[in-house]
Amino acid sequence: MLASSPNLPYLENFPIRDEIGRRLGAPMILENDANAAALGEKWIGAGRDVDDLVLLTLGTGIGGGIISGGRVLRGFVGMAGELGHITVIPNGNPCGCGNQGCLEKHASATAVSAMAKMLHLGENLSAKEVAELAAQPGDAGEKARTVWRIMGEALGAALATLVNTFNFPLYLLSGGMLPAWDLFEPSMLRVLEQRSATYRATKAETRIAQATLGNEAGLYGAAYLPWVEG
Repeated sequence: MLASSPNLPYLENFPIRDEIGRRLGAPMILENDANAAALGEKWIGAGRDVDDLVLLTLGTGIGGGIISGGRVLRGFVGMAGELGHITVIPNGNPCGCGNQGCLEKHASATAVSAMAKMLHLGENLSAKEVAELAAQPGDAGEKARTVWRIMGEALGAALATLVNTFNFPLYLLSGGMLPAWDLFEPSMLRVLEQRSATYRATKAETRIAQATLGNEAGLYGAAYLPWVEG
């Protein structure tokens, strides 16, 4: 049964696993895309040398996957890893989950586009277009760089929470925002270091890195899932 689905309200309380299994005539192991991507990165991607990692997927929204001891950490009702709904700015932008200041509303591609619009850089700009503007001189370029600085600061606050909570050796970022890595990484790492004593103490052993499998990470994770679950 799918529960608490703010981005797909028409699937609320829908028995999706059972329905897919019925249509295919086979029992189903269902996994969300971010968990599957995290598992794929652990299997043959950037996390293949560790058993504990966190993956943040940066796209239209922000998803998350947590691998602990080589297995997906799901929580007792399967809702662990909702990392896009970590509060990074108290009383910040409202979110469809009912909270305010969620990471998703300050560091996703949607948030980047909204900030660009607010700064009068253009209507409905994509994150890629905002990144291209950031390379330009003048007022527009400065405003675009401000967008990426703010986005990086929000990510840094979320990563500080994750590092303080898990003390894992690896935190991966994936998704369509990675081409702008050089624009948001400095502010992301600055805020992470400011807000996490754990990171400061373990900086040499704690890696913040880009995922390597791209859009295929979830496919690899889904293929690996029966071996892990078996």
